[in-house]
Amino acid sequence: MAYALTLMGRHDEAMTEADLAVGLDPNSALAHAWKGFTHTFGGRPREAIEPLKTAIRLSPFDPGMSLFLHSLGRAYYWMGDYPAAVATARQVCQSHPNLQSAYRTLLARLGQTGQAEEAQCVMAEALERFGGEFQSHLRGNAAENRVEDREHLIEGYRKAGVFIE
Repeated sequence: MAYALTLMGRHDEAMTEADLAVGLDPNSALAHAWKGFTHTFGGRPREAIEPLKTAIRLSPFDPGMSLFLHSLGRAYYWMGDYPAAVATARQVCQSHPNLQSAYRTLLARLGQTGQAEEAQCVMAEALERFGGEFQSHLRGNAAENRVEDREHLIEGYRKAGVFIE
């Protein structure tokens, strides 16, 4: 429910559902992950860090680990902690190389930290791996439905020199 509400842009309701899930089962990695996800994409990235780290600790080999880590990296990005965001994004790209969103957020993070040359290399790798559709997704996806979050990503892409109007 929390995931669906997040995609619909109903962030307060999504966070309420995720909080309820954690309250019902505080040992559920997935409940903590969804709490972190809803806070990350709902404009409260600082509040997302602890639930995401808890999910990772509770289930270190979880099949959803790519989501856990991606949400954590995105939370760091939206908090403005770009070094932590870059480190997390690199980890996701290495351990889950088929997750396109990890490459997109790594590009934005590299742009924000002035690493445009490295961003060009990452872009070339992503285009080789995913094809031309990769670039069309730089404008955002369903979870990135908050305008300010999308604009923050696009700002990073521009600084990285990879965003084409």
